[in-house]
Amino acid sequence: MAEEKVGVSGGASTGASTSTGNDKAGASASGSASADGEAHAGASAGVDGSYASAGASAGVSANAGAEGSAEAHAKQEIAGGVDATATAGASGQASAEASVEASAEAHGGWDGKNASAGANVGAEASASAGASASGDASVGIGGVDLAGVSAQGGVNANADAYARAGGSASIGENGASVSGGAIAGASVGVDAGGSAKIETAVGSAEVSGSAGASIGAQVGAEGEAHATYKDGEVSVGISGDAALLVGLEGDVNMNVDLNPAIDTANQAAKAADDAAKAAADAAAEADRIAKEQAAAAQKAADDAAKAAEKAAKDAADAANKAANDVAKGASDVGKDISKGASKTTKDVSKGAKKFFKSDQRLKENIAKIATVDGINFYSYNYLNDSVTHTGVLAQELLGTKYNSAVRLGTDGFYEVDYSQLPTVH
Repeated sequence: MAEEKVGVSGGASTGASTSTGNDKAGASASGSASADGEAHAGASAGVDGSYASAGASAGVSANAGAEGSAEAHAKQEIAGGVDATATAGASGQASAEASVEASAEAHGGWDGKNASAGANVGAEASASAGASASGDASVGIGGVDLAGVSAQGGVNANADAYARAGGSASIGENGASVSGGAIAGASVGVDAGGSAKIETAVGSAEVSGSAGASIGAQVGAEGEAHATYKDGEVSVGISGDAALLVGLEGDVNMNVDLNPAIDTANQAAKAADDAAKAAADAAAEADRIAKEQAAAAQKAADDAAKAAEKAAKDAADAANKAANDVAKGASDVGKDISKGASKTTKDVSKGAKKFFKSDQRLKENIAKIATVDGINFYSYNYLNDSVTHTGVLAQELLGTKYNSAVRLGTDGFYEVDYSQLPTVH
């Protein structure tokens, strides 16, 4: 058995970070990405006596991932010893991987009784992608948190496809058979989910959603919040379009911009949409591969069936030729024996010692005519010859006192020396 294998793999990664500002106002960000891939292939072939086989396989896989994060903060003194603060942060991750495997095998041989041949082919492909993102923001005055908002989103998608086919055939002493089949399939799945939450000093609201196909625009947060301090009373309301406004009337007025939090939610929705598109593309590619492999599998099965049909025809032709050759050989032997028997009869009458064919397997129309000294004598004719003769059956002399008058000829048939036998009157 000869076998060859080869494999290749590789990978790469990179990262970066930056920051600016101070404790009163600043921002920082970082990101990294990595990718790796692997490919392998193998083949084998061998011959064991009259049996031969060959096979091959190959595969490719790849993975990629990336992640990033950012934060921003600000602090402003709005009254003696009282600071207003605002912070925002966001992070996201994404990954994808894909793999393809294919294999093929064929075999054939002859065991002395039956000829057989077969082939199998198969392929599998899969792809998956995922992404997630989150963000949060908060505002406070004098060390007391007044409001906060957060959002998270994630999506995963996968696609799988497979195809297999095989065919086999046999012909010989035990009969003939042919079989073949092919099967292919594909599946695609996408799941996603997201949530958003807004909290204030006097209440909170939360929204979440999930889907089994594509999250689309289902991940997001909508709402507007305001807080007013007047005459010792606090009132809070939530409504609107993912924007939060906090206003304090009296000695202090302040507006807080939460656009970074809104951007985080939008980024999560975009990441989910991109992942869904990637999943759709992977599903289309998997379906294409499945169709190609199914067609190849069907062709392999058809070729195996044709090979089996040809093997059956060749075997039948060979069997007919062998039968014709045996029949012709038997006819020639019968004619030669008949001629030799006539000549031998003359020699026996002259007292000459000679062996000639007297095997029961070469005679037909056998009829008993006499018994002399315990030996049966018969009338008969040789196969494919109409001339009638008189004599014994060699097999009946084996193990008797006339055993020495019998011998096995070089052609596998028994011969008898009639000079050692009594004569029929």
